Order: sequence, then structure tokens, then C-alpha cells
Amino acid sequence: MTTSSSKANESPAEAFNRAMGMGRIRDPYPHWAELCRQGPVHRIDLSQSTPPYVRPGEDPSGFMIVGYALAAEVLRDPMRFPSSKYQETTDAVIGKNILAMDPPEHTRYRAMVQQGFTRKALTRWEREVMLPVTHEYIDRFAERGRAELVHDLTFQLPAHVVARLFGFSFSERELERFQELSIELQTVLFDFERGVRASQELTQMFLPALAAHRASPCDDLLGLLLDAELDGDRLDEEEILGFMRLLLPAGLETTYRALSNTLFGLLTHPAQLEALRRDPLLMERALEEGLRWEPPMTTSLRFAAEDIELAGQRIPAGSKILVNLGAANRDPSRFERPEEFDLFRRPQRHLTFGFGPHRCLGLEIAMMEMRTAIACLLARLPELRLDPDAHDVHITGEGFRAPLELPVLFGKPTH
Repeated sequence: MTTSSSKANESPAEAFNRAMGMGRIRDPYPHWAELCRQGPVHRIDLSQSTPPYVRPGEDPSGFMIVGYALAAEVLRDPMRFPSSKYQETTDAVIGKNILAMDPPEHTRYRAMVQQGFTRKALTRWEREVMLPVTHEYIDRFAERGRAELVHDLTFQLPAHVVARLFGFSFSERELERFQELSIELQTVLFDFERGVRASQELTQMFLPALAAHRASPCDDLLGLLLDAELDGDRLDEEEILGFMRLLLPAGLETTYRALSNTLFGLLTHPAQLEALRRDPLLMERALEEGLRWEPPMTTSLRFAAEDIELAGQRIPAGSKILVNLGAANRDPSRFERPEEFDLFRRPQRHLTFGFGPHRCLGLEIAMMEMRTAIACLLARLPELRLDPDAHDVHITGEGFRAPLELPVLFGKPTH
């Protein structure tokens, strides 16, 4: 972790993308595949990772897991491979949060927060929030016959959805600032002061919303969190604020990238896109394949609680272990033709949303947003296809990956 490295006049999104290798690293998968052929775990210099997972002056040595079976083993075992040391990094910008908890604290907190994600609530949010917001964005370009889907839809949609789930009624400029701050929160990885300032400004946004919900209870996500109870215990204010601050990078950044990557996979495989258009029952397979093939965030950090040996590699207690989700999702011992996007492949569990106790809590919201967006695009935009005149459209980055643009053409919209 370094101090400020942002360039002058660079937007938060541009600074974050640059730090994650976007526009600089095109495809890390061949290197990861070679590592996987050599073995499932490797000693690495974490100062050379993207992003770097070390502070200045800290020992940069660590380990990377690239094999599926070993990655799943580490992710499912929070006792030997805890994530609680995340708190050292997240304290200043997120505060108390589930990412940095291990059992039994994690078990109690997750059980309470999960009460905000009931099937009934998700179904209502799809109808009352996700569908109208998605159509609102498509309305803006549907008559043009062309669009750039990252700018016009995928980048903006998750921020609008999360804001609505928290009960915010933002103006367009306020929503833009909300998204900027959400991205700046993550820049703590390479610009500590900027991340802390963003956290403080977001907290000032959140506190009035908490007070308003207490004065006049609502049934949005924030209201459900305030009502959550377990054995007479409720979430305190700092726990709710921590969850709100955590959901922003999780709910905005990863969802926009996952949706963009899946759309790229479909658009670059027109026969599969057409099959999905003809048979909407293929949607879940398309989403799962997009997440496996190109996870939005490629790594997850864990720590060794004790001296341990993994695949013949001795790992000292306290070591940082970088679980490479992208490499594990393309492990040929787990997936046939792993480098190919194929929604017809035999379904098998991937690791994009994690595994075990720390499996992503908001995955149902992310999947619902992706499902809704793709279904609406296919229903409303006939002949949706990549612009054949667009130059070298591709997915880029290392720590986080996504296409920088998705220029498309389509026929006369349906209503």
C-alpha cells in the first residue's frame, strides 16, 4: 500500500482503473495458466501484485494460490486462513465490517445482516427498483440505434440501484458524487488520504438517512437492517455504517464489472447471445459462465494463522496468501476448455463470489441486477451486436477486470 499516486485531474474511476492495471495489463491469464501448470501454490513478491498488498517497509513476501481445489480449501477454512487482519486496512475507511470478521463474530453478524436479503425483499426490489431504473437508462439511448454500454448503462446502473435500496432520492449530480465517493473509498489501496476523506464524506451522507429511517421506518434495505434482530440483539450504528460503506465497493464496482464482462462474453459470441435471446431459461447459465470466465475481482486475501504446508510449500504463520480466483476459475483440472466462454458447458461451482463462510453476502442482488439488465437489453434492442467498426474492444486489468468500452449497434427498439 502506497501513498498518493493519483495523477492531476484524474477522475476517481480513472485513478482506480489505472491502479488495477486497466489499459496497461491486457491479459494476465496466460501467466496464471503457466503457474497453474507448475503447481497450485507459489511464493510471490506482493509489492509487484496489482494492487500491491503491502505497506511501505513491510516484508513483501507472500504466497499465491492458483489451483481450484487448494483455493476452495483456503476459502472454506477461516480458522486456519482468517481474513480478520483485513481490519488493519479497512478500519480507517470502512470500519467494522463482515469482510474482516472471523467466527464466531462473523457468524452472528452475517445472520443479522442476512435478514436484509430475504426472498420477498429481493423480489420486491427487482420489481420496484431494478426494472424501472434499468429501463430509465435504456430509454436514454434506445432510439439512437447505438450505445456505449459501459458509459450508458453498466457503470452507472449499480450506483443508482444501491442508492435506491438505501432510500436515497438523489439528484443526478448527487448520484454522481455518491458514485465518485464509492470509488474513492477503494483508492485507500494506493492513496490512503483520499480513501479516508471519501469515507468521512459518505458517513455524513449516511447519518441523516439513518436518523430519518429511525424516525419513519421504511422497508428498504436500510430499514430491514435497522429491524434485524437475533436473540434480542440488534446491529449498532457503527455496524450498520460499516455494512453501508462495504456494500458500496462490493455492490457498485464488482457488479458493474461483472455485468460488463458477461455482456462482452455474449457479444463476442453472437450464436450464444442469440440462443439466450431465444431461450431466456439459459440466463442463469450465461450469468454463471460470465462470472467464472472473467471475475470482476481476481484475488482475495487471506492470512496463515499457523505454520502450515500447502501442496509441499511451507507457509509460515502470519503470511499473506493471495487466493487467485481468476486462475482457480480456469484450472483445467476443474473446467474443460477453461479459457473459452461457453454458456452451454456443464455447470460447476466457481469461486468468483468466494466459498464457505465468507461467500459474498450480496451475490443475490448482483445476480438480480445482471439478470435484469441483460434481459431488458435483449427484450428491447433487436439485433444487439458489437459495433463492427469499433477498434480492439477487450477486457483489461489484473486486480479488477472489465472492458473500458462496449460500443454496440441495434435495430429499431421494441416497447
